[in-house]
Formats: sequence, structure tokens, C-alpha cells
Amino acid sequence: WLKPFLSFKSFNKNLFLFFVLFSAMGWGGYGKGGYGWGFPPMMMMPWGKGKGKGLRGFANEKKVWIGGLPAGPTSIETNKKLKEHMAQAGECIFAEINKSGIAGAAYKTPEEVQKAVEMLNGSTFEGHTLEVDVWQKKTPEGGQ
Repeated sequence: WLKPFLSFKSFNKNLFLFFVLFSAMGWGGYGKGGYGWGFPPMMMMPWGKGKGKGLRGFANEKKVWIGGLPAGPTSIETNKKLKEHMAQAGECIFAEINKSGIAGAAYKTPEEVQKAVEMLNGSTFEGHTLEVDVWQKKTPEGGQ
């Protein structure tokens, strides 16, 4: 079976075809825009829902800022409990605590946001007094 590869001419021709074929497919690296054997990178897979955007997916007027929580690791269960706590003021769609102890929640309407600020500011969640305020877009340092 090696006979066709033994002659110098056919060996060079086959080697050339091998490199042309596999370098065009991106084999052995990311050459020519390919990733591996022609598959897109994992971040661009077309199937599955994937991870959501979190609070970024909601309009600012439908979000509240929540402070007064301890810094440290958080869990899905804690986020669910916070969502239930925030639902006292209206239909809370999403609530999340980040590792710095700052949280946010999203409501269905801006009216529910105002109600949450009035009703839940100063409330107690798992032994901590919450500060609830309307969501404000970050301003650059030194700006207005």
C-alpha cells in the first residue's frame, strides 16, 4: 500500500494536497479563519439557549439598585430568595446579587419600581437591612 507514496513525484504531490486540504480546513491551528475541523468555536454554537444577559437585558427604568448585602460568594438559592423578597412590591422578573454585595432587581413596570423603592427600602433580608433605590446609569469619573 506504500508503493504509490514511494516515488518522489507522487510523494510531493500527495504531501502538497495534504497540506492544502488540511490548512484550508484550519487543521492544526486557527489558520484561514477555521477552528479545528471546520466547527465554530464553542462560544458561537448555534444550539441551546445559553446564558442570559442578567440585568443588562432590562431597561434602566424597570430596575432597582439594592445595597446593604454582605460581600462574598452568592448562590442561585440566595438570588431566588431575594427575588421572592422583592416580589412583595410587584412582579419581580429577575434579581441577582454580585460578589461585592451589590444587587439589582428588575420589575415588569416602572410603577412597580417606585413601589419597591418606597416599600422595601429599609426592609430586612436574611438579617441585613436593604437599601433600595432606582437604578441609575453609571457616570464617568469627574462627570456630572
